[in-house]
Amino acid sequence: MAQTKKLVIGNWKLYIDSPKEAKELYRASQNAARAARRTHVVVCPQTPLLGLFASNVSSSIRLGAQDAFWDVEPKHTGASSVYALRSLGVSHVILGHSEMRAAGETSHLVSLKTQTVIKHGLTAVICVGENERDMRGGYLTTLESQIRESLTGITRPKLASVVIAYEPVWAIGKSADQAMTPSTLHETTLFIKKILVSMYGRKPGTAVRVLYGGSVESKNAASLMQEGTVDGFLVGHASVDAKEFKAIIASVDKA
Repeated sequence: MAQTKKLVIGNWKLYIDSPKEAKELYRASQNAARAARRTHVVVCPQTPLLGLFASNVSSSIRLGAQDAFWDVEPKHTGASSVYALRSLGVSHVILGHSEMRAAGETSHLVSLKTQTVIKHGLTAVICVGENERDMRGGYLTTLESQIRESLTGITRPKLASVVIAYEPVWAIGKSADQAMTPSTLHETTLFIKKILVSMYGRKPGTAVRVLYGGSVESKNAASLMQEGTVDGFLVGHASVDAKEFKAIIASVDKA
């Protein structure tokens, strides 16, 4: 595991709609983050809510976006530019989430977004993961292809601004009992690190933080961290449950 602070990212998706709910959840997440000594915490509201927290970003909790556009030219209706996101205090951007990939986003487009995000001083959280696990190991080819293509154009010095979030699609949105087992996660984490080392060398490759996302809950967070050898989590639905998210942060901080 990388010798840096661990990382927990809460992806609120579209679960939280109202400013009141958003402020309450942010406050609770911030309190949980303050209690963590060895873990960075990032929350990612939907874009219209980001402005609520522009003046409330601190060292204890950071603000993330759920996507960013790959180009900085102004003629792109409906897009979110890195300039606007950065001005609101955003430090991390989720890219290539499985829901975006399912809607047609390619790894090539993820690479363009990653280059833009990093160029403008933000951290790219690149999501990768197979739809299903086949007995012949074809999912490993899928995983390697996503990583290599999504990192196209990212040089070794820029790798420090990259986080890999492994989210097997088949494990998302289920109970903790149906999530990936810690031993299988450990094997996959090693595989991801092996790819990164082959691309960038041992020291830079092993320094990249690898997160897990896929039915992470308070009751399986500790075992996934300790036995799965990840550097933290990208948490979906559990991140909008204040008690659950607090417990997950605590488990990561103790691991």
